[in-house]
Amino acid sequence: MRHFTFVVCVIASGSGLKWNLTGVTVAGNGASGHNAENLNQPRWLYIDANDILYICDYNNNRIQRWLLGATNGTTVAGQSDGSAGAGSNQLHQPGGIDFDNNGYMYVADSGNDRVQRYAPNSNNGTTVAGSAGNEGSATNELHQPISVVVDDNFNMFISDMGNKRVVKWAANTTNGTILIDGSSNGAANGQLKNPYGILLINDSSNQIYLSDQSKDYVGIWTFGAGIANTTWFTANGTDLNQPTQITMDRVA
Repeated sequence: MRHFTFVVCVIASGSGLKWNLTGVTVAGNGASGHNAENLNQPRWLYIDANDILYICDYNNNRIQRWLLGATNGTTVAGQSDGSAGAGSNQLHQPGGIDFDNNGYMYVADSGNDRVQRYAPNSNNGTTVAGSAGNEGSATNELHQPISVVVDDNFNMFISDMGNKRVVKWAANTTNGTILIDGSSNGAANGQLKNPYGILLINDSSNQIYLSDQSKDYVGIWTFGAGIANTTWFTANGTDLNQPTQITMDRVA
């Protein structure tokens, strides 16, 4: 049986969070820049079965692949010089990544209002949700998508931050389905205001973990609900403060 530890990334933390105080740098050198050894505001990390890191290098507009023990990363999506753009080989402030069962990489290209899919060993992406330069709230549009996860049936679940909603986008379709609508703008505790990290719940067909950066909580949401089923937060942010991405860490 596998056991998991729930892990939350926070921008600024208050009390109540504990971890080993002796850290080991595995990517970047502590200085922002666009060279191979640098990162600039990395936003999301994916670790594959071989302990290879894939990093959303947000302000460098690229995805970096980092081998265990290496001092330099390799650009696998976007431009190695950190330049932004809307072409098939460019990105603009990528916020989240995931891989499907066939090894294709999906990138939430937030600055371009789209999700890009990359075949293995290819630096040219295909737009599979939204479209570059066409931000909007229609079902065929996205606005600052910041996270994406892909299920075993190749459905994408997108945290559409600018539209305050979560969208499900089936493979090979041009429109998404709104699963969670934040049009209430988070007026009450547990409502959605600034959705960020998203994580599918194993063995559930209609629930996800979702972090809300503005409301300082992580919650379990049921699709179609107007409020989270369960939340972990306090109103003044002493437990969590601007939580971003969330994941499960294998501990056994």
